Amino acid sequence: MEISIYHNHSDYTKKMIAHWLKRYPHLEKKILEIAQSIENMMGMGIFDEKLIDIFKNGKKNREMIFLLNSLREEYIDYFSPVIISDKLLMCLKNICEGHHVLEIGDYHFLSYLLMQSNINIQHTQIKKYKKNKTNILLNDQIFSKKLIKETSIFLLSWPMYQSPEAHEYLNEMKKGDLLIYMGELEGGGCADDCFFKGLVEKFVIQESITKEIAPHYIKWGAVNDYIKVYKKILD
Repeated sequence: MEISIYHNHSDYTKKMIAHWLKRYPHLEKKILEIAQSIENMMGMGIFDEKLIDIFKNGKKNREMIFLLNSLREEYIDYFSPVIISDKLLMCLKNICEGHHVLEIGDYHFLSYLLMQSNINIQHTQIKKYKKNKTNILLNDQIFSKKLIKETSIFLLSWPMYQSPEAHEYLNEMKKGDLLIYMGELEGGGCADDCFFKGLVEKFVIQESITKEIAPHYIKWGAVNDYIKVYKKILD
């Protein structure tokens, strides 16, 4: 695995902050309070508690969420469609510890972080869509019967809208396997109808695990995604 994790976003981030200060002078104090947090997030991919609190207290911070949302596409390009925090990582680590995990998707960052926490995780891509800019090069595994047999937890985030592959992976999973799903629900911008129909027919949501991890899954403003943990009950 090759890794170059700290990206040189310093100039980009400083230009964005300078633009915000010029355009929104009434937010100067709030912007300066989180300037270092923003630089760290755009360099390392981890949201600290200052940034998480802004999203959690959305009604009080609508203008600040609007500013942070302007960084969303850049963050996705370099890291993940999911807001990554230390608390979310800890919850995922607790669920995955002692299991063989397979992340399915086009982003390597979450797999990398869980590997750093000594989680036995491998990665496979759904399709060769445009490569993100993370400079994290994992050895993508071929989705094979052997890999399915070894895996007990599948991690899936933001499968492409109307793509059939996510549903095909559901069909290949074994009875008793867990699926950790991150993305929008049926009718949103992820996967296809067959995927969500398969979840209803062959899976049951793990309520206690989902309730434990959900408070640490933070949404970008105006994005209606969730984290849910399912168990396959029918082959």
